[in-house]
Amino acid sequence: MPAAPSETARRAVLTSSANPLIKSVRRAVRRGGLTDAGLVVLESPHLLDEAVAAKIPVEMTLVSERSKHLEDAVRSKLPLRVLSEKLFAEVASTESTQGVLALVRLDPAPLDAILARPGPVVALDAVQDPGNAGTIVRSAEAFGAAGVVFLKGCASPFNPKTMRASAGSLLRLPFAANIPPRLLLDSGDRTLLAADASGGPLPEANLKNIVLAIGSEAHGVGPVLRQAAQAVSVPTRHVESLNAAAAATVILYEAARRTEVR
Repeated sequence: MPAAPSETARRAVLTSSANPLIKSVRRAVRRGGLTDAGLVVLESPHLLDEAVAAKIPVEMTLVSERSKHLEDAVRSKLPLRVLSEKLFAEVASTESTQGVLALVRLDPAPLDAILARPGPVVALDAVQDPGNAGTIVRSAEAFGAAGVVFLKGCASPFNPKTMRASAGSLLRLPFAANIPPRLLLDSGDRTLLAADASGGPLPEANLKNIVLAIGSEAHGVGPVLRQAAQAVSVPTRHVESLNAAAAATVILYEAARRTEVR
């Protein structure tokens, strides 16, 4: 059983769903975007810890009165509102939050700044599943990518589900948001590749200094980038193709492996 909340935490338990802050957070979670104040909703104590470690400004923490993490939240000295168990359940999008939400301010990076960094740049083109988008960001960080570009029409990097799937990578790896695809047509000396099941085999592709476009599972990379890109495929056995997140992970791993070999 969770320890009984301290007297400090017990004094002001928020119970009203009409509270403006709660209404704003609920809208952000349901719409998969930012709160009215432009804040990102992080769900879970792990993501809160990652934000603090990355020195991301934490504007508010929302903790269930029954959460085992309540005392830790009180001791952290971060801005805190304690919610009744019922109200917290109305706000959270999943039961795996462990009774902790955090509201943080997170600014996207300029596209030019990402393109200027070393390592592959990943461009998400109409990847609409936030779980896939977040997983790709996690793989991008794991294999030394310069950053991730969320093109217009893609799942939002600020969607709580995207944040959760990235496991904290979106708090550390630079990302650009809502970028028109045409802006990637002039990426300096970078080579534009598009993951495509009908493309050339990955072992033969030049993976040095690339922009890797990953498209939706239904339609692939959009026409703007597809017409200008070199298509590359991951050789598979017994299955026609990999999903977007798996394909991105394999290509990014191969790019990192070749860099280490040299």
